[in-house]
This record gives sequence, C-alpha cells and structure tokens, in this order.
Amino acid sequence: MTPEQILAREALIRDLRAKCLRLEGEVNATASIVPLLDMHPAAAKAAVAALNQEGRNALAQARMDLAQTEALGSSALDAYGKASDITQILLNERQAGKRGTWEAVQADPECSEEAAVAAWTAAALAETGLPTLTQDPIALAGIYRDRLVKAGLATEPTWEGQRAWLAVTPLETVLGL
Repeated sequence: MTPEQILAREALIRDLRAKCLRLEGEVNATASIVPLLDMHPAAAKAAVAALNQEGRNALAQARMDLAQTEALGSSALDAYGKASDITQILLNERQAGKRGTWEAVQADPECSEEAAVAAWTAAALAETGLPTLTQDPIALAGIYRDRLVKAGLATEPTWEGQRAWLAVTPLETVLGL
C-alpha cells in the first residue's frame, strides 16, 4: 500500500470505530430507558424497544463494516476518501506551483516575486495542461505567508520572508505547507 492508502485506510477505520462507539452509546441509552417505562403505556415501551432494536441493527452493521475494512486492507479504500477531479486539479496546480517557486528560489536566492509568480504559473500550467490557472498565486502566497508567520517560520508576511524560508527549506516541507 502507498502512504496515501495507508492514511486513508487508517482514517476509514477511525471513522468506523467512532461510528461503532456512537451507536453503542445510543443502544445503551435506549436500553436503559426501557425499565423506566414499566409504569407507562405499552405503546411507549414498544416504541423505545423498537428504537433500541434499530440501534442494535445499525451497530451490528457498523461492526461488520469495521471488521471487513480491517481485514481487506487497501481494497477497502476504493470509494473512501477520494478527491473529486476538480479537487485533484486544484491540488496538483498548487503543488506544481509550490515546486516551481521553490526551484526558482533555489536557482536564484534573490529572485523577485514577479519571477517566482512566473515560475509558479509555468509549473502549474504545465502540470494541469489547462490554458489558465484556476487559483491566484498572489492570493495563495498571502495565505502561505500568514501560515509561515503563525508557525514561527518567518518573521514577517512578505515575499522576502517567504523567499528566505524557501531558500533553506527542503521541497517536501514546502509541499506540505
């Protein structure tokens, strides 16, 4: 399995375990109400019992899904956590743009912001094959700069601060931001 598949499988298992815990809580809650209804009409007691049975059925199905997912490995991921085509294009464009900007700074540690935007644009368009960008690299740069400052990786949200960080940061770290 690829690292992405491993993470997606772990996320699916975590979600299924959380669903099982939630359903167990619901089943236990409705089961604890049934004895309290001894002094109430039979219809109310039957309604709560039916609700409890529905919960037990849902819990049994969730436990079966969890066991099956844990046993199947990567084949359980076919329909889980997949990004839409548009989401994947956006991600590919951003990652290619980041790579292009990083490569421009590595080639010229004093490169201008305009040169970095040109590198972003060229790399992003080459990656997606689209005639235009779907995202504004200047707007994204502002978001990245704010995140760098918040993370303590840059002292100011400027091109100079971002460029200094890019010059000394491995590509894998840049792509993860």
